Amino acid sequence: LRTLCALGLLAGVLAAAAAAQADPLPRDPRIEEWIRFWTPKVERCPELGPPRERRRGVWSARVARCPTMEGMDPLAVLAESRLLPLLTVRGGEDLLGLARVLEEEGVGALEITLRTEKGLEALKALRKSGLLLGAGTVRSPKEAEAALEAGAAFLVSPGLLEEVAALAQARGVPYLPGVLTPTEVERALALGLSALKFFPAEPFQGARVLKAYAEVFPEVRFLPTGGISPWGRTPTGPASATT
Repeated sequence: LRTLCALGLLAGVLAAAAAAQADPLPRDPRIEEWIRFWTPKVERCPELGPPRERRRGVWSARVARCPTMEGMDPLAVLAESRLLPLLTVRGGEDLLGLARVLEEEGVGALEITLRTEKGLEALKALRKSGLLLGAGTVRSPKEAEAALEAGAAFLVSPGLLEEVAALAQARGVPYLPGVLTPTEVERALALGLSALKFFPAEPFQGARVLKAYAEVFPEVRFLPTGGISPWGRTPTGPASATT
């Protein structure tokens, strides 16, 4: 009898394991977005090995270096990762160490601002790190050119600059200008820009505004920045409205 019970228990465990392998997460509609976001994208790059070798299912530096990822649209990478750290270099930072930490945490993109002269140096130092690099606080075509030469794959500005937009489009590089009002969003759309930086997000009730914008600007992807922290962050509305 004990043997039969043990065999029955073993059969139940094996059946449960097989079911879990076939469908590891319940298909509850409430967590479908969670599943899509966190499921490792290993099929995009088989060279990465099994999912357990990666800490998260977001874009990592190893994914960015994957041979099958060459030519990937930076905006697609940003939309997938849903996180863009921002770095202002003051001097003395361990940039390569930072790149390793970002890779370990599954973050494959980094925006380096041009608020200091060391911003361009940091772009050059990390251009072969495997990270998707962007230049932030770009305020002139001259700065945009210098950032692209230093290794930036996309440009970000605090406001909308038509000359920078024209340069980025001519170079085939994504440009995310800062916007705040519906008029500014419409102006950006008229220039052919549909990925925009919402800035400053926290002081201007970014969560509420972006929820409203999701209804009237469904074609726009927003990157909310400014005043956002782990202690003060709030949901930024439907995923379709934000990167």
